[in-house]
Amino acid sequence: MKTSIQTAADALQSALSNPAYRVIALTGKWGTGKTYLWQTLKPKNKGVLEVSAFGARNIEDIKRKLFQDSIKVSNIEAKDFAVSAINVLEAIPKKFLGLSVGDAALAALPQMVKKKTIIIDDVERKNKSLEISEVLGLINEFTEKYNCRFLLILNTDSMEDKQIWQSLHEKVIDKEIALNPTSADSFKIAAGGLDTPIITIAKEVFAEYKIQNIRIIKKTLEAVIEILPKQNSLPESLYRAYIPTLIFLGICYFRGFSNGVTLDYAANHIFRQPNEPKNEEWDAMISKIAIRANKLSELAIDYFRLGVMAHEDVAIFFKPLKANIKNAEFQNRIDTFIKDLYWSLEQTETDVQSFLLILTKKIYRLDAGQISRFFDDLCLHGYKSEAEHLLSAWLEKAKSDPDAYKKLEYVYRERAPKRLWEFKAKLNPPEEKIVSLKEAVQSYLLTDQLTQKSINTLSSATKEEYESTLKSLTTAELKDFFELHFRLGERRENYWRSAQESFIAACKDISMTATETKLGIILGRELKLRKL
Repeated sequence: MKTSIQTAADALQSALSNPAYRVIALTGKWGTGKTYLWQTLKPKNKGVLEVSAFGARNIEDIKRKLFQDSIKVSNIEAKDFAVSAINVLEAIPKKFLGLSVGDAALAALPQMVKKKTIIIDDVERKNKSLEISEVLGLINEFTEKYNCRFLLILNTDSMEDKQIWQSLHEKVIDKEIALNPTSADSFKIAAGGLDTPIITIAKEVFAEYKIQNIRIIKKTLEAVIEILPKQNSLPESLYRAYIPTLIFLGICYFRGFSNGVTLDYAANHIFRQPNEPKNEEWDAMISKIAIRANKLSELAIDYFRLGVMAHEDVAIFFKPLKANIKNAEFQNRIDTFIKDLYWSLEQTETDVQSFLLILTKKIYRLDAGQISRFFDDLCLHGYKSEAEHLLSAWLEKAKSDPDAYKKLEYVYRERAPKRLWEFKAKLNPPEEKIVSLKEAVQSYLLTDQLTQKSINTLSSATKEEYESTLKSLTTAELKDFFELHFRLGERRENYWRSAQESFIAACKDISMTATETKLGIILGRELKLRKL
C-alpha cells in the first residue's frame, strides 16, 4: 500500500500530539523522505531533542549527542544547572568517582532531557559495535525514569539485527508509521526548485520505473541537466525520444533499480558487448525499454563513469535532429495550407496572402520538386501572380547557392515551371564526389543516418581499405570507429554486415602482422575479448 507523504505527515503529527504514544517509529526504505517528513513537522514541535545514530559506537556516544543538543534548546535555568553540575563533578578527583569530563556531562543529562521528546534518526546506520538492544534499553530507561518520549526514524530493511528488532518491537514501540510514498510524491520533493523543460517528461519516466528514492531521483535529474545544459530549447519530441534513456542510465549508475542492474551491464547490453555472467532478468528489462544505442548514450555513459561531459559533441549530435524536426514542422505547415487550399470552406483570401507572405522569407527551404508542385497548386486555384512571385524568390536564392544543382538534380522538364527548367539548363553538374570509408562512418556517428553514397561505400569496402582507414585514425576516433562496427554489424542491412566482415578481416590482419605496434596490440586485445 502506498502512503502519500502528506498522509504520513498527518498521521505522525497526530501521534506526536498524543501523549499515550511514548515511543513512535517512522519507518520506510532508504531515500523515501523520512527525514524530510520530520523536518516539515519540526516547526510545530518546539523544544525537541534531535540526534543521529550514524556512526555511534556505543550508547555513551548517543548520550553525549543528546547532551550537546539539549544545551542548544534548553532555557537559561537548565543550562545553568548543567554547568553547575559539571563544575561540581569535575572538582571532585577522578580517583574517587571514576568520572571523566564526558562522564560529568552525562551525569547532568537526566535533568536536561526530562519530559522531552527525543528524535533519533539513522538508527540503522549505527556502528556495528552498538547493539540495537542497547538503544532500545536507553529508550526504555528514559521513558520510565525521565518521562521522555521518542521518535525513531529508521529503515528497518537495512538493519542487520532484525531479529532483535522484531522481538523488542512489540514491547517498546507504541506506534509505527510506515512511509511508502508514490513516485509522484518522491519526484515532487526531488525536483523542487528545478526549472527545466525535462521535468514533465522526467516525472513520467520515474513513475514508469516506480522509483521512490528521493536521493536517486534528485541525483539522476541533476546528471541529466548536466548532460544537456545547453539543450533547453529542444523540441518536445526530442526530449521524449532521449530523456528516458538518460534517466535509465542514471538510475543504473546510482543503483536505484530494485533488481540491482548496473550501468556497466546496461552499457554492454546496449552496445552488444559480452556480459559475463549473463543476467536474463536484466537483459529482458533493458530490451523492453528499447534504449537507443547512439552517440548520446555513449557520451552519457562516459559522463557517469568519468564525471566529464563533452558538451560540444552533444550539440553536434542534436544539431541535425533539430534541423530535421524543424523541416518536418515547416513541411507540415505547407501540407496543411495546400489541403485547406483544396478543401477548406473557412480559408479566406486574407489567410492565403498572409501565409504566402511568411513563406516568401523561407521559400528556399523547399526543394525544386516542392516548389514546382506548389507553383502548380497556386496556379490551379487562381494565384498565378503569387506563384510567379514565389518562384522568383526561390530562383534568386538559388543563383547564389553553389550547391543549387543538388536541389534541381531530380527535376524533369515536363514537371517543372519553364523558368525553373531554364535555370537548371544553365547549371553545370558538379563533379561526383566519392565518400571515403572514414567519412561514411564518421557521418553516421554524428547523425545516426546514412546517405546512399555512404551506403555504397560501406557495401563495397574491402579489407585493404579498412586497413588503410584504421591506420589513419587518431586516438580520439579509434574507439568509436571500432565499437560502431560491432554494434551495427548484427543488423539486417547487408551493407553493415559486409562492412563488418571486411572490418574484422582488416583488424585480424593488422593484429597479426603488426603485433608490436600499439594499433596491433589494441585490435588484438579487442578481438580476443570478443572471441574472434
